[in-house]
Amino acid sequence: MGQIKKGILGSFSGRVGTVIGSHWKQIDYIRSMPSHHHDAKTPKQMEQRLKLALLSEYLKIMLPFIDIGFKNSKNNTSPFNAAFKYNFANAFYGDYPNIRLDLAYILLSHGSTKGTDYAHISQIVCA
Repeated sequence: MGQIKKGILGSFSGRVGTVIGSHWKQIDYIRSMPSHHHDAKTPKQMEQRLKLALLSEYLKIMLPFIDIGFKNSKNNTSPFNAAFKYNFANAFYGDYPNIRLDLAYILLSHGSTKGTDYAHISQIVCA
């Protein structure tokens, strides 16, 4: 059941018939109910699902860095979504089902930021 929060001319939240009302980032919107689909498992769909899963898991771990590195993303996009969009297009290699993330192409920061002139990493150890 939908709830009207701001009177008859205001936005609503929930479902009314085939319409859903919601609120995101201080934007009120309505959308239609999603259409039903069959879960076809074509090779291309399975490849996309694998890429989505791999990148989501990796970027969730890196979220504190992404929130800083992509905070100036354009078009009212969240830092995570901006990082996801870039990395989804650039950070994979291999053919399905042997798709891997190429860590050399993962981007955790985008744009210009004030940094240090004397940064140095002496050793990185991965256990």
